[in-house]
Order: sequence, then C-alpha cells, then structure tokens
Amino acid sequence: MGILTALSPLGIRYSQELRPYPYLIFFVVLTFFTVDRLIEDLRWRSWFVLLTAATGGLYSHYFYFLVALPSGILLVERSLSRDVLMRARGRRALGAAAAAGALALVAFLPWLGRLLNLGSHSSTGGAPIWDFAAAGLRWQFLTVGAREGEPLTLLGALLLVLFAVGAGVAMTSARGRAVLVGAIGGTVGAEFMLHLGHHWSNARYDTVGWVFVVVLIGIGLAKCCVFVNRRWAFPLAVGLSLLAGAVAVAAYDQRGRQHWDLVAKAVRHLHRPGEPVFTENEWTYASLGYYLVGPDFQSRSQVDLPLVAVNGDLTRLRALWPADGCAIFVTAGVPHFDVIRRGLHEFPLLASYPYTDEADIFLLTPVVRQKMLEAGMREIGPGVVGTNSCGSDLRVLPYSLRGPDGGVLEAARRGLHDWYSRTPAVSGY
Repeated sequence: MGILTALSPLGIRYSQELRPYPYLIFFVVLTFFTVDRLIEDLRWRSWFVLLTAATGGLYSHYFYFLVALPSGILLVERSLSRDVLMRARGRRALGAAAAAGALALVAFLPWLGRLLNLGSHSSTGGAPIWDFAAAGLRWQFLTVGAREGEPLTLLGALLLVLFAVGAGVAMTSARGRAVLVGAIGGTVGAEFMLHLGHHWSNARYDTVGWVFVVVLIGIGLAKCCVFVNRRWAFPLAVGLSLLAGAVAVAAYDQRGRQHWDLVAKAVRHLHRPGEPVFTENEWTYASLGYYLVGPDFQSRSQVDLPLVAVNGDLTRLRALWPADGCAIFVTAGVPHFDVIRRGLHEFPLLASYPYTDEADIFLLTPVVRQKMLEAGMREIGPGVVGTNSCGSDLRVLPYSLRGPDGGVLEAARRGLHDWYSRTPAVSGY
C-alpha cells in the first residue's frame, strides 16, 4: 500500500501543488489511525492528537468531515461488540472522539461564517451527468491516469478488479468495513453533495475517498498473492506494482503535470523589449506571473516585462497595446473569453502547450489589428502599419523550450511564415 500511494499520479500531483489536498490527505490518515489507537489504548496523548488532526482537517478542506463516516462506523461497531472488554473500550473511545470532534467544531467557528457564505453562492459549472463512462474516466484518474479525462486503460481495469477483491475481503472485519465506507463515502458521497449543490465536479474533491481506495487495492493485491500461494508471488506483485507506478508517474510527467515554467521561458524568449504581455484571465496571469516575474509578481513594477490580465475587456487591451507595436498574448485556463479568442486566431500562433491548461502564445501585430478593424471588430482599434517592424523578424522557439507534450509550434514554419505567405502584399508586421 505504501508503494501504491507513493507512486500514485494523483498523490504526486497534489503533493507538488500549492493546494490544501496534501494536508487533507495527512489529516484524514492521522484521524483514522488515531481513532483506531483510541479504541485499543485510550490515552490523553492520543486524544490530543485526534483533536489536533480534526481541527487541522476542518481548516484544510471542507470535505474533511467525510472521514467521520469510516471513523464513526469503526467506533460504533466496537461499541456494539459482543466482547465485553472490546465493547467497553469502544464506548470510551466513542465518547472521547465525540468530545474531540465537538472541540474541533468550536475551534472552527471563526471560519464557519465563510463556509455558510460560500454555500450560498451558485456554481458556474453546474452538476455533471454521471454514467458508466464518466465513472470509468474518474476511476482512471484516481488510480493511474495522467490527466483528467483519460479513458480507462487495462491497468486501470486491473486495479478495479483488485479493488473489488479488496472490498470483498474488507467486509469480513470491522476495520475493513470502515475502510470500505471511507472509500465509498469519500467518493460517491462527495459527488452526491456536489450534485445537490449543483457544483461542477473534479477528481480532487474525491481525495478523502482516494485514501481508502488505495488501501482496498492493496488488500486485494495481498489476497491475490495469498491465493496463488507461491513464494515468488509477493516479490512479483511488488515488482509489478513498482513498474506500473513508474509508468503512471512517467505518463503524468509527460501529459499531466503542467509546465508553466516552460511557458514562461518561451514568453521571455519570444518577448521583445517594450512589448506588453497580456493574459486572457486571472488564472493565466497568476500561473504565468509566478514563473515569469517571481512569487511577488503582483507587487513588482514589472518594468522590463509588463504583465496584464485582460479578462475579456477589449477596451483594456486597446488602451495598453500600442497601435504601432507588437505584443504577446497568452490564453489558457478558465474562464474562456470568446470575444478575445475569436480575434486571436487571426494572429500568428508562436507556441502551444496542450497539456498546460491548453496554453497558447500569440503574437499581436499591427497588420492583423488593422485587418480586424476593417472586418468590423471596431473595439480593438486601428493598427498603425509600417512604422514599427516589431513582427518582421521570425520568432523561432528553440527545441529546449518545447514541452514534454511536443506541442510547441515553431513560428517560422507554422505561425508567422504561414500568415505572411497568405498576405504577400502587406509588409512591416
């Protein structure tokens, strides 16, 4: 199980991102482990650890409370045990856990207002439609998928079989049943809550369930090794797990991990002194700015490389883009602004990173700006052609700045050159 967890693309993804999910995983594991320890040996030290884990978990993510399902099932089962000693331990642990949970909720009160305010806001994405195909896509991403939307593979199907075997084995013990409840509650339960709130779905919201899913896959794998009853079965299973995990991690690095560092290097290479750099939205602005300027990009003057988020405002774009000059425009992330994208497709495409939020780097030129104005797109303003040769030099991106996806286009061949060959009568772009 340690190998499966350590080499899980989903675990690696969220251990590298500045998001609350690594903390959520930590507090979920710590909570469930401490509850089990409380049953066996009720001490103040364990109780304090549970209180700390519950408080930290509530502040780390709103879905942390789902760990109460497997923990509660385990405590209740122990409290109803036929064994007198186990029943007494279970009831004492149940009371101690309830007290720790109540104190954690009291500690969470300062943030409760924000949670209620968040719940009153409507989601922009809407609830997804679930079917077997959508469930297969989600399972693939939770186990070995490199990126969201990847179809179910043979390896993913094999892990689903191991999960089913592990679930069958888990039904025979109290701890196993608690783990199974955690897997179902942390995935299906989380999605049900999102559906009730008409909120869009993402695999990261199933993180609580993922913790227990990995455990059940490990149990299933161990059961298969016992069933084979061969000395080589366990080493072979470990070796195959390592190989499968390495393949999944390599695929994640190729197609799943975002490479905003390469996008920033490409922008800096293609940028010319004095040219502004525009982004489609705040998402792209933050992702690009961090690697392009630095962690303090919002407070720095950015004199050498001005970075501006347009957010679909053509008036803002017109005011900050000199009529006789070029500019770099980067589209990616959400939200998409169709009024901007329709115009950008007329400009030369310098580079494309499909696996980094579908990031595209365009060169805004006075010639295309003038043509768009003549075509009726008056909001963008006229372009002063011929006074600045900012786009006459072909901007070629070196191979070293191509992303692992191989999606970067060389401007000399597919961008500026193609556009220039279609308009031979116009110069000075």
